[in-house]
Amino acid sequence: MSQAILGLWLLENEFCRDDYLLATLVNITSVPTTPNIPYDQACIVQAGQHPFVVYDSFVAYRYIRIEAIAHLAQMISLGQWKSYHAPASSSLLLRMVAGVCMSKLVNREFKKIFACP
Repeated sequence: MSQAILGLWLLENEFCRDDYLLATLVNITSVPTTPNIPYDQACIVQAGQHPFVVYDSFVAYRYIRIEAIAHLAQMISLGQWKSYHAPASSSLLLRMVAGVCMSKLVNREFKKIFACP
């Protein structure tokens, strides 16, 4: 599995489908500071657990998506997206992948890709 930060999106893994190299992207967003605002608690990322994360955050699995690696590269080369090349630790990456299976907001297609029980 490889990963890089793309804005607030983390590239979680790469896989092939129909001869295309694809990646799943997940959004990382700050934990709400206002009480009683619900958020997905399947994977919490504490401030400092990744260089990009400066506030306690969570993986917003409801926005998980698939993109072609070629499209990601094109968006970066056009300057539309930035790649920060700051890899997540293996423990953080494992927690994020496990969160795909734990989150109730993940579509079945992604649970199948990640071989969730």
